[in-house]
Amino acid sequence: MMLSDWEEKRYSRSAIHDNFTLLSPETIRAITAIVVEIGHGLGSKPLERVRADSFVVKKNIHYPTDTNLLYDGCRKIIELTKKIAVEFDIPGWRKNNFWKHTIKSSLRKITKIARSRAADRDQRLKEMYFYIIGQAQQLISKADGSLAILNEKVQSGEILLPKWQEIVSELQYFIAGTEHVIELAQRRVFNDEKIPNPEKVFSLFEPDTELINRGKSPNPIEFGHRVLIVQDNAGFIIHDEVLGQGFTDEKVIADVMKRLQERFKGQIRAASFDKGFWTPNNLRDLSEFIPIVALPKKGRRSREDQKRESNEEFGKIRKWHAGVESAIHALQAGNGLDLCRDKGAAGYQRYVAAAALGRNLQVLGTILLKKERKKRRKESNVLDILLA
Repeated sequence: MMLSDWEEKRYSRSAIHDNFTLLSPETIRAITAIVVEIGHGLGSKPLERVRADSFVVKKNIHYPTDTNLLYDGCRKIIELTKKIAVEFDIPGWRKNNFWKHTIKSSLRKITKIARSRAADRDQRLKEMYFYIIGQAQQLISKADGSLAILNEKVQSGEILLPKWQEIVSELQYFIAGTEHVIELAQRRVFNDEKIPNPEKVFSLFEPDTELINRGKSPNPIEFGHRVLIVQDNAGFIIHDEVLGQGFTDEKVIADVMKRLQERFKGQIRAASFDKGFWTPNNLRDLSEFIPIVALPKKGRRSREDQKRESNEEFGKIRKWHAGVESAIHALQAGNGLDLCRDKGAAGYQRYVAAAALGRNLQVLGTILLKKERKKRRKESNVLDILLA
């Protein structure tokens, strides 16, 4: 921000956020590429070997349940419709706080019944779900009625500024989202239907959120996206990528590594991966443009696989691979990638790209400090010799 420690001027958090969000993920990654290029110029053979792994960056959402999602949808419908009603003099929303309180009360009753061990627990749950769904449907009908009145006003000559067009569009989104949540709750509670994960909604505010079952303690189930990173021999993150819905490590790694090898003009001599990246096709494809591929086989190994994995160079690269977990921990603990605090799909991409840039700046700083300390030690030794 071009501010020194002794300057009194300071920018507010919102000002910094508003300006930072003007940056696109592509711009941040372009800056990262420059930082990496500078860092590579300070070391020897930084791209001789690389290692890749993925981890989950969680979305900033509460744990998704039918009732939580219903309450989120109803709350937003009430808030947005009230704004429209006040601005355009539409009656019927004087008791908006009462609506919120009633639906919140129903949610608490469902939570209490779900935790009980009473014999009639399931029947009482169905009754309460029937009640809260009825409340939500009544609220949606009321909001639709207000939108119809607004539409009549617009047709009569009322001007709808872009700001209010956005609010109307947002309200329509939350009405549709709440209707979808109602449908899923009815299928699950009343029809005893098991909803497939692709059909589920995990957040109305972050609709692109994925449920990722990694089966790892202490959080076997996480809500967010997989993020793939590739780290070089010098410690720089040379590639970061948010994997799309349904994409896993083995589906993207060959294409990613091919692009990296082309970007760095064939300097990558060895690459290490864990078993999650294994497929016979990946081994074949990666071996075409990377001389040493440390990709252990998943499952039972043939004699050929055992021979390949017992190779001395394979073993050295595999032992070195464990260090990528340290890079992931540094990104999570030091660069904020334990939880994405930005909003929306674009915000998520920007947040991940910024964390990778921050990590690379730290690595570059460490290299520069190490060189400076080495230089000062040499100067000190020369001075000692001259004074002796």
